[in-house]
Amino acid sequence: MEITIYRRHSADCKHKDDRYHPRCGCSLWFQFNWTQPETTLDGNKLRRGQNKWSAETRIWSEAQTNLKRLRADLEALLEGKPVRQSVTVKAAVNKWLEFRRKNGLTSTKGGAESLAAEASKELPLDFPTNKVTLDAVRANVLLNRKNPAGALGERHSVIPYDFADASKGETIYYRGEALLQMHSGKEAAAEFQKLVRGPADMVHWSLAHLGLARAYTMMGDKDKSLAAYREFLELWKNAGPDVPVLKQAKAEYAKLQ
Repeated sequence: MEITIYRRHSADCKHKDDRYHPRCGCSLWFQFNWTQPETTLDGNKLRRGQNKWSAETRIWSEAQTNLKRLRADLEALLEGKPVRQSVTVKAAVNKWLEFRRKNGLTSTKGGAESLAAEASKELPLDFPTNKVTLDAVRANVLLNRKNPAGALGERHSVIPYDFADASKGETIYYRGEALLQMHSGKEAAAEFQKLVRGPADMVHWSLAHLGLARAYTMMGDKDKSLAAYREFLELWKNAGPDVPVLKQAKAEYAKLQ
């Protein structure tokens, strides 16, 4: 299957006439033609005809790596073979709910924290989400309750899985968020930098740029903070203007200038 990598240039890019410029820094995208009926792949809608998907990176070599993975997944889909799927908290909880239904278990009550607790008890010990993704549910709940110390404790227990398939950087992201709430800017920046410098298919990769901007602000490094905000806003330039996280980021960026 032919898949093309191309640049989607910003309006002010001096290389905007060259869709294949190797190093201009604008976002990279994939373009390919799908001849089969509409379906989904790893949460993305796969339309009949021409598809344009973000390569989730600005670095050509990383886009080439992601292209190989995408081609393998598309070919597997055409051949009716199992396709690799990213593991997310939502997918983990949905899989657990399916597990309950198949085994005749009743619904649970008490919110996300109770869901995670019951899932940990009921799922098989080798279930891939037991160690990592359900831990992320607990960490998210604790952060929403403004209990960063508790959330940080949860994340330290899964450090060995930072770049494992079951985490894909989610453990790093929640550690960074917890450290931000604790006003530990330098330590938070170190966590977000791990995610930003990692593969672009990591969970919360784009949001890590915003976390890094906030950490730099906390450290008093205005120049680095502004640069990180600009990177985040560029990554989210095609998002709807009313998306809360985008509105908040724009307000923070304007205030910092």
